Amino acid sequence: MRRIDANRKSGRFVNSEYYYEDLQDRKVNMDTHRIIGRETLAGVACEVMESIPVKPGNSTYTKRVSWIDPVSLIPMRIDFFEKQED
Repeated sequence: MRRIDANRKSGRFVNSEYYYEDLQDRKVNMDTHRIIGRETLAGVACEVMESIPVKPGNSTYTKRVSWIDPVSLIPMRIDFFEKQED
């Protein structure tokens, strides 16, 4: 058994491809959201939404792009964009 620090947001989760942030819910007001288009995904006409952190330091990602089913409001796909390492 291994204890995980609840305040840790960056860094990989137990040597996987996931970040600790990926395992937590993110509050809506932590990002600025805008609809950037519409696209059909798996036969569903989705709204494409871009989400950018209000404070760049509070996320591992620079932005997220989500394909949302407007009927169920369930994300059909989410692309995560990581910060570039210099």
